[in-house]
Amino acid sequence: MLKRKKIPYGIPNFESIRTQNYLYVDKTRFIEILENEDTKCHFLIRPRKFGKSLFVSMLEHYYDVRFKSKFQELFGDLYIGQNPTEKANEYFVLNFDFSGLDTSDIESFNESFTATVKNSIITFLTVHSEIFKEISTFKNELKTITSARACLEFTFNIIHSFGKKAFILVDEYDHFVNDILAKGTTFSKNQNQDNIWSNRVIISFYETLKAGTKSVVDRIFLTGITPISFDNLTSGFNIMTNLSLETRYNEILGFTKEEIEWVIEQINLDKSFISVDLEYMYGGYLFDNRGNDKIYNTSMILYYFKGLVTSGKSFKYLIDDYEKIDYSKIKNLLKKEYNKQIIRELAENKSISSNVINLFSLEFILEEKNFLSILFYLGLVTIDNSNPNNSALKVPNYAIKTMYWEFVNRMLFEGYKGFSS
Repeated sequence: MLKRKKIPYGIPNFESIRTQNYLYVDKTRFIEILENEDTKCHFLIRPRKFGKSLFVSMLEHYYDVRFKSKFQELFGDLYIGQNPTEKANEYFVLNFDFSGLDTSDIESFNESFTATVKNSIITFLTVHSEIFKEISTFKNELKTITSARACLEFTFNIIHSFGKKAFILVDEYDHFVNDILAKGTTFSKNQNQDNIWSNRVIISFYETLKAGTKSVVDRIFLTGITPISFDNLTSGFNIMTNLSLETRYNEILGFTKEEIEWVIEQINLDKSFISVDLEYMYGGYLFDNRGNDKIYNTSMILYYFKGLVTSGKSFKYLIDDYEKIDYSKIKNLLKKEYNKQIIRELAENKSISSNVINLFSLEFILEEKNFLSILFYLGLVTIDNSNPNNSALKVPNYAIKTMYWEFVNRMLFEGYKGFSS
């Protein structure tokens, strides 16, 4: 009998999953697709809990030189292990995670951003200590550097001295933008210098990345939730290609129906325990109306299956509390009557005609015309392709619909203006 695989709920580390008997839904074919793109600098937007951090970790383990001896162990039985590309384990990979930045004020943001960059570089030097024999010297020099730009330039010089190229990974590059949504901030072009999201520390970071592409930086891959025009982050940072709404990447994250069937087999789950229609409850996502498959939320599925494996038929908690939307973001977007009406219609299971905006400008992110697209990128609506002649958005599944109703009821209970019966 097949040995039951463990369920990797909440585990974003690729090596841990591959070496500790966790199941892994093989997404490595997208490495080949990404590498065959005409461009080398990409960003991908998906909602929370769709597996972005695990995908970034997978790229790090595939491309970083330090994992070369582990290639067979980590990738041997996967698609890319059978079809390796020429760039496998050929880079020094620099990984930045901006999910925990302090956005309370400009000074705190600058300090936390710079500290995150420096700590990421220290980690980079430490994990490559077998290659960087002068690591103690490098770390001591790094302590004297005070800017994120200088930290990057210092690291690029080290990589260049070893005759290698760098692959830059950035997870949650748009974390600071979430502060705009949560606080409902509005601002004008003339206020840029007074706002943390356009402060010099971000500009200099991305300017340094772009400058690095002329010498040592060969590839960049960024992930986040909200697609922000990079011209807002730094003048002329036009090297990134947005892959988020491309048909060929519809299934890059999340699970397809076929993949869920494989998961059920791998974890030896008795199908009689499943008391709901999985697609109706957790599926329904499309990131391009020509996509081959509707996508299921990764975390929602793993949470439910973990509960069934642990508790059997008695498990009744269909919605993970950690999946519930951040009401502060939506509440502050509901200051306009138009947005309130949109929420009402969605909660009534209506499909609303609308195109998805590819990129947002920071100056205008809170305009009414962007509201549905923001909901799309947050995972609260998805593309409705039931009418091929009409671009429309709808609530993807019952789990999200339930969250909408909970939100609407909360607004009614709190007497929030515009939601009175």
